[in-house]
Amino acid sequence: MGKPTTRTMGQDEKPKPKGTGPKVQKKTLKNTDVDMAKKNVSGLKVFGDGDVFKLLSKASSEKEDWMKSTKVMEIPGAGCLVQVTTQQGDRPAEALAFVPGTRLEEVIEGEPGEPGYSVKRRILNDVRIG
Repeated sequence: MGKPTTRTMGQDEKPKPKGTGPKVQKKTLKNTDVDMAKKNVSGLKVFGDGDVFKLLSKASSEKEDWMKSTKVMEIPGAGCLVQVTTQQGDRPAEALAFVPGTRLEEVIEGEPGEPGYSVKRRILNDVRIG
């Protein structure tokens, strides 16, 4: 591996005006799993299990350009990693926390692609008292 390099803007250089860089396609906010993302995002590449974190909840507005989501990865016998993401425009913020003694419950109703199909998830406390 090479040594990481950093670059400092020289005295004669000026920052580029906003909007003059390469055109970036607006982020797709409606994806809820890798299969949906593969259909909606051109050039998507996935390595490993792209759904290792399960979507617990998500709210977004393309009109107002914001998104909030909560994803959970269960570590059997130990607990859950919970990831919270908030994005306003192109400014994301994320937090990750381990919640010991919990597990992810998933209830699937119906068949994929059929009317009424739904996946409901929740975090349960698995700690036994007494």
